[in-house]
Amino acid sequence: MELVIVLVLVGILSVSVLGGRAPSKTMQLQSSRDQLVAAFYSAQQLAMARTGNVQLSTGTQIDIRLGGSSVKAGGVQYPISLPANVTLTSASFTFNRLGQTTANTLTLSKNGSSVTVDVESSGYVR
Repeated sequence: MELVIVLVLVGILSVSVLGGRAPSKTMQLQSSRDQLVAAFYSAQQLAMARTGNVQLSTGTQIDIRLGGSSVKAGGVQYPISLPANVTLTSASFTFNRLGQTTANTLTLSKNGSSVTVDVESSGYVR
């Protein structure tokens, strides 16, 4: 009887420990994706509100630049760094006065899992 109780407890603990690790990786990817989408939205809004082009660059960081300087947009000071072990496709986007940019597909990845973000030429991100 005691052996059965110990085995049940070990099983519950192992499921708790192993189950808790997978969502962490997924949550970091989703959080990074959300930061990327917010950065695209902020860059697009800045470009439509200003006369100059706005640049957004990705890679080890996500950065929005206006006139060569990083900006603060939506309460976020750019550049922002990605969580540890999260990688993002390196690319550069220029938004014009209409909020348009070049189409591209970006990939966020961590430990074998990945999330893609499609950027349309209209500036729409999905």
